[in-house]
Amino acid sequence: MDLKDNIVGYWDLRAQGYSLANREEFADKQSVYGRLLTAWASKITTSNPKALDLGCGPGFFSLILSQMGFQVTGVDASPKMIEQARANAAENGLSAQFILSDVTHPKLSEHYDLIVTRNLVWNLTDPATAYKNWSKLLKQNGLMLIFDGNHYYYLTEPKYRFPEGPQSSHKHIGQVDPSVMERIATELPMTKHLRPQYDETLLQANGLVVVAEQILRTVSRGDESLVADFLIVAGREKKHYAD
Repeated sequence: MDLKDNIVGYWDLRAQGYSLANREEFADKQSVYGRLLTAWASKITTSNPKALDLGCGPGFFSLILSQMGFQVTGVDASPKMIEQARANAAENGLSAQFILSDVTHPKLSEHYDLIVTRNLVWNLTDPATAYKNWSKLLKQNGLMLIFDGNHYYYLTEPKYRFPEGPQSSHKHIGQVDPSVMERIATELPMTKHLRPQYDETLLQANGLVVVAEQILRTVSRGDESLVADFLIVAGREKKHYAD
């Protein structure tokens, strides 16, 4: 199997447990990610807004956006994740559409008011091309929200090995061996780059500007404060959403 197949295979194994964790998070009205998503999505004021949830997994963001009145399309390369997303939407009486597709090259003809990702970009084999393709799907006054972190950057810079590593935040991992993803991460481009700075350069190369940046978690190392998790909000023009 090639690298992409290995990534999909890993997340297929994680799908059931990850879905259970997402359901718990969806029920938690104090979820940091849920509140941030809602706050930024609320800035979209167009009628019948369309949202694209890339790497949707079991559908956490898709369900929230659907509840808010967005026409939601969720995309994931993992068949098992798509199965879980469809089941979770049906269970909550929501009408989000879920498509099995390569998220780097999503086969979509629509343009979107809002594009969201969570913990996706770090495990892409070609993030530069992904950002290029995604930027073409964003409407003129749209927003792109990238929730991510310096996951596995410790393989390049050891001081970024945090007590709470990239797997510790995921409950219900069951018998899945997380060291599989660590081995995969040694071959992934984002493992070699400090973020969110590198993401900013890729976004700017595709005509997007950083509207806002929020550091969600840091870890202290002596006098340094190292970024663990972050949110980048990007758009075509900062003036539309900067406030």
